[in-house]
Amino acid sequence: MNELFFLADKYPNLNVTISLDDLTKFGRFMIFETKREIEEKLERAGEEQLLSTQMASKMLGVDRSTLHRWQNKDIYLILRSVTRINTG
Repeated sequence: MNELFFLADKYPNLNVTISLDDLTKFGRFMIFETKREIEEKLERAGEEQLLSTQMASKMLGVDRSTLHRWQNKDIYLILRSVTRINTG
């Protein structure tokens, strides 16, 4: 695949003739590779460490019981950004 990108960069006006069968195989390959990359990223994201109830309550400035109430009422916070956490 890298060779293809190299050729495209070096010869941007080069015309290439391929069969429809090869084009279809290439399309399927690209879809398969993209799907695999997305699945890997989602898997890695699922492995990220979550905050403990104690850490989350400290960061939000609320009692741990408030977090439990929110959870029982199906109230979830949406992560907007991540900043460095001082746990010391």
